[in-house]
Amino acid sequence: MKHHHAPESRFSASLMGAATILAVIGLGGVFVFAFFNRSVREPSSTGKNTAATSTASQEPELALVNENSVTVLSVDGAWERLTTADFSSRLPEPFRPQEGVDAANGSSVVFSLGTQTTPKEYRSPDRRYTVRLGQPKSDGASVVEIWQPNETPQRLVLRVGTRPVKEAMVLGWGDSKTLLVSGSAGVSRAIFTAKTDGSVAELALLPDSVVWVEGRGTSVWYVTAEQGEGIESEPRPPSELHRVTVRGDMLVLRDQQHVFNSVIPGAGDRIAFVTNDGQSYLVHVGDSSLRTSLGTRQPLLFLDDGRIVLRNGFDLVLFEPSSGAGKKIGVLPEGKVAVFLLPIRLDVLQQNAAALGEPGSRCGGSARLPCKPGFVCSSDSTKDAVEGMCVAVAPQP
Repeated sequence: MKHHHAPESRFSASLMGAATILAVIGLGGVFVFAFFNRSVREPSSTGKNTAATSTASQEPELALVNENSVTVLSVDGAWERLTTADFSSRLPEPFRPQEGVDAANGSSVVFSLGTQTTPKEYRSPDRRYTVRLGQPKSDGASVVEIWQPNETPQRLVLRVGTRPVKEAMVLGWGDSKTLLVSGSAGVSRAIFTAKTDGSVAELALLPDSVVWVEGRGTSVWYVTAEQGEGIESEPRPPSELHRVTVRGDMLVLRDQQHVFNSVIPGAGDRIAFVTNDGQSYLVHVGDSSLRTSLGTRQPLLFLDDGRIVLRNGFDLVLFEPSSGAGKKIGVLPEGKVAVFLLPIRLDVLQQNAAALGEPGSRCGGSARLPCKPGFVCSSDSTKDAVEGMCVAVAPQP
C-alpha cells in the first residue's frame, strides 16, 4: 500500500482515460489505487484460435478485474470473460491471488471482485492469521486485532517500551508471523514490527524526505527526494529507493537526475521502476548500472520466469528481458481495471472455439460477451441466462 508524502505526478495526458486517485489499504500494504478509467467499448480479439492455443498451453494466466467481470487472460494471448460469480465458483478463495496491481500506474492493490473498496482486514501470507486495526487507546496507542479462523480476535496494543505507537497504518506482512506497520512513537514516523506473540519493535526510521511508502509482498518500499518549494511543488532529484524487510533497511537505487514514481519487484534481484519523466526501466539490483529501457510502457507485474507484463496504452505486452523482445498478448477490458497473476491455471479458455468476439465464439449470457463488428449473437443476448454463438450478419436482399 502506498502513502504519498508529497503531491503526486499526473497520469500521462496522452492516455484517453483519466486516472482517479483513491487511497486503498489492502492485503500486503497501503496502496494508492489510481484506477484506469476508460469509456465502455467492445474488447478487441487476439485473433488466435483459443481452443488450439489454451488446451496444450501451460502458460501463466492473469485475471483482469473490473467492476462487472473478470477477464482471464493467458499470456499466450487466449482469453475469456467471466462473470464475477462464475470466476468465484471456478477459483475458491484459498486459491485466489492476494495482491495485484492497478492497471493505470502499477500501484499495489488487494484482490477484490466487483467494485473496489477499502478493505478492513488483511491476511498473512500463509492465510493463517487475519488482522485489522481496532480503536486506539486513550493515550493514542494504536491497536491491532489478530485472529485465526474460528477464534476470537486478540487485541495487540502497539507500544515500544512505554512509548505508544500512534496513527498506525498496516503496510503488510514481513513473514507469516510478523506484521509491518508505520506509525509514530516519537517525533518522526517509523516502520515497526508487530509479531503474533504480542511483541512490538522499531524496525526502520522514515526520513522527513520520504515521498511515498508502499508495501509489496513481504517488503516495504519507500522513496526519498528533495522537497520542492511550496505545497504544490513536485519532489526533486536526487532520489533514493529503499527496501525494508524484517532484517532491516537497505538502499536499493539512487538517481541523481530523476525521482522514482513507482517500483515493481520481480523474480530474484530484478526490479522495474518508473521515474517522474514517465520513463520505465528494468534493472538488476546487483548491477544497477545496467538499465534496460522499457520506454513509456507501464510495468505491471513479473512472471515467475522473469518475463514482465507491461501496459502500452490499452494493450498488454509480454516483455522478454533476455531478448529484449515484446509481444502484444491482449487488451484491457473497459472500466477500472486491476491485474492479478493467478496462482493456478483455470484452463477456462479451452471452452471457446474461437477468440472472444470472433465467429464461432460464445456470446451473450450473463457476462454480456460481445461479437466483433459484422457479426451478431445467435441468441437473445439481453437475457442473462442465454448464451449463443457469434455468426456473420445475414446479407441484405
